Amino acid sequence: MKTRTAPTFSDYESLVQASGITPNFWVAESYWKAANWSLASNESGVIWPQDAALERMLPAMESAGTAAWPCWAGWPGPWPDRAGTFLDHQIIYDPKSFADLSGHDRAVFRKNTRHFERMNAGIVYRPIEEGDSPPALLAEWLKEDQEIYDIDVIVDYLTLLDPQYAAVLEVEGSPIGLNVWDENYRFINFRYSFVNRRVKYASEYIRLRFYRDMLERSEKMVNDGGNLDNQRLLAFKMKLKPIVVQNVYSWFRP
Repeated sequence: MKTRTAPTFSDYESLVQASGITPNFWVAESYWKAANWSLASNESGVIWPQDAALERMLPAMESAGTAAWPCWAGWPGPWPDRAGTFLDHQIIYDPKSFADLSGHDRAVFRKNTRHFERMNAGIVYRPIEEGDSPPALLAEWLKEDQEIYDIDVIVDYLTLLDPQYAAVLEVEGSPIGLNVWDENYRFINFRYSFVNRRVKYASEYIRLRFYRDMLERSEKMVNDGGNLDNQRLLAFKMKLKPIVVQNVYSWFRP
């Protein structure tokens, strides 16, 4: 009896890519590891990611495309023939658009990033180093914002962090923020960005530095995730001129 080879993230990603589907924010191997997702399969060659409770997290895939939709987060829509509950937006940017911040929509963002530069000396945006402690930076952030979605996954993600996918913002030698990203075949996923909220305009400035850094690193568009029911965050992201905003639907909430 022939033993089936256990499927890998690359197997799943390849099926998504071959189908021509736009991946959602959670098609990222590093996120799967932090969230403790694994891949399951059947004898027909259908594979799907599942969580520790064996719930299907993303659509099941086969060589012909999507084999089964019901899951926690489906593919970006609209899919009028698929029932589901709205989960979140998926907001996509072109890093090239951050080379020039002119225009009315970005006026406040442009002004605030310039304020940050004028108010602070010794600004450095650099790759993460061995002596940096992402969990410690997160703890500093939590002093200012106690309600954070998916906090257990964030902590595990930062503990397993691949240094090539993180950058630190410093002011006069002191780290005040961290950007973290990952990627799939189509997008750079802007996974997390957090700062010391007591430093005024730091959140806008570190976001600008991320996009300008991606402009030098990759030709891919950036998937900036959604807004997690935060309408102020959605309004902020919309003013930064995304190239497309998509909807992602769910069949259950884990």
